[in-house]
Amino acid sequence: MKNFFVFLTSALIIITLLIGCKKKETADIVFGCTDPNSSSYNPLATIDDGSCRYDGKATFWYNSNGTNATVIVGNQVGYITKYYSTYNPTCGSDGCANFTLPIGTYSFHATSSWSTWNGNVTITANGCALVLLQ
Repeated sequence: MKNFFVFLTSALIIITLLIGCKKKETADIVFGCTDPNSSSYNPLATIDDGSCRYDGKATFWYNSNGTNATVIVGNQVGYITKYYSTYNPTCGSDGCANFTLPIGTYSFHATSSWSTWNGNVTITANGCALVLLQ
């Protein structure tokens, strides 16, 4: 009987430890985006659940002296408020119409008092599309 009690006590301790370890493992699991290059990165995620989203940027500009322009892309509106005639702007430059969008190809429409532009812009993950309206 003493051996049976020792066996039962040992079995219960082992089962308790196994259950405790299993619960700890389950508690450490966090689903989310595990890619730090993604705009939806979750630093606490331990298992990638496919929710990673990648964005890129688009900067619209023109290089002739004109009036302000309105740019519509991806259901967003941006404004060009100055022109660049001596150098090309970089992504996000002041006075350009700047957008952050999920990756993909978008149609755009731009207008000013002297011209209209239509076309497509392709957004790549963590990239920047510089679009010269001419």
